[in-house]
Amino acid sequence: MKISHWLYVAALIVTAGCDGNGAVRLPPTEVRIFHAASNVETVSFNREREQIGVLDYGEGLATSFDSGQYDFHVQVQPVGVNALVDLVSINETLSASLDYTFIFIMENGQPGVFIVSKDDVLPSGTASRITIAHAFEGRGDLDVYFEPPGTVLTTVIPLTTISFATNPSGFEVAPANNHIFLTTAGDPSDVVFESEPQAVAAGADRVYVVSDPGALGTDDILVSRIGTVGTGRIGQIGQESRLRVIQGIDDRLARDIYLDDTLTPPLFPAQPFGVFSAYENTEVSSHAVITTPVITPGTEESALNYFARPGLLFTALIVGDTVDGVVTRIVEEDKRSIDGEAALRFANGASMFDIIDIYFEIPGTDITTVNPLLFLGVTDVTDRIRLAPNDYEITVVDAITQAVLAGPQILTVDDGGVYGVLLLNAVGGSTVDIQLFDDFVVP
Repeated sequence: MKISHWLYVAALIVTAGCDGNGAVRLPPTEVRIFHAASNVETVSFNREREQIGVLDYGEGLATSFDSGQYDFHVQVQPVGVNALVDLVSINETLSASLDYTFIFIMENGQPGVFIVSKDDVLPSGTASRITIAHAFEGRGDLDVYFEPPGTVLTTVIPLTTISFATNPSGFEVAPANNHIFLTTAGDPSDVVFESEPQAVAAGADRVYVVSDPGALGTDDILVSRIGTVGTGRIGQIGQESRLRVIQGIDDRLARDIYLDDTLTPPLFPAQPFGVFSAYENTEVSSHAVITTPVITPGTEESALNYFARPGLLFTALIVGDTVDGVVTRIVEEDKRSIDGEAALRFANGASMFDIIDIYFEIPGTDITTVNPLLFLGVTDVTDRIRLAPNDYEITVVDAITQAVLAGPQILTVDDGGVYGVLLLNAVGGSTVDIQLFDDFVVP
């Protein structure tokens, strides 16, 4: 017994290794982490109090820890608070014989971590392993297929069925460059997702997560891969991008706005001054947004290239004048509703002023006693600004002369709202018009 005991300890030391102080380290285990709650801002994932990663929605990472027992914490920084606070904490004992995926979710309005564990055994050299976790609350059970494009799913058997926040069974497949199909459970004709080709090599071990896109873009469902290389959303067959435009050129005349080619009809014909167009579907590809006077497509006033990323929304802001030139700015949008706060984005199309100061304060604030929230040059567009739900007062000031150009005007932002403020040249050229968009309702 003593011989066996010491042989076991020796084997453990060989397997585990030692740290710089000679202490025995336990064998490592692979851990993946993914942020699947579309209505929660950036989160910090901590092991004990050590920050492992900071993740925006839809982001993940792969790492490894020594096996053993740990407290894990998901933290957020609430709007208006200068510190991270725990959103959810869990205690988990990591086994060296398992791999883990920690998925941050919201379930019934409560934060949680859904843990996927699987044997730490790589598939044989002639097979690959795929694990797909379901983190989309409100979406029912899904059948999973891994088949060549064009496969009639009624003629094959699903590899597995996955349920929300339930540890899925991984499955082995032959190495292939197939598509992942997701269908409503029991109904192979109801395809809710078909991926772009997924090249899976012999011995590969892939982990995917199904999640809710919220109002991120055009998709009804997201599927992401988490790995040491290539973490991120995977492409979906049939994905499109969408584009809207607003033009604030100083002559206040309508413009024809084309996509790629002025020899074809404009995508936004006779787009009036100061009006947001409807969104139009665009192919996932590189495009040029071209602006011309109405009915004179040979006179290009502005042209800007951009890549229409799959499943996302874009806005083109077209401003300037016929003397100094027309400028186009294209921004990617994010209209996710975040619990407990509002999101606000500013865009500046007031080309008659070099720099504009924006004051956005509690009503009644004397703006001479505070600093501006931000300052904007022409065509500047801010990222989403996080705000506590409340009434605010906006005042727009010429940063050079300190003349008030617009406001004060009361605006209300509500919990979960996504708002926009666009500044345009007013008639006469000495002031600015405030154009509200997205979720804004003027009191």
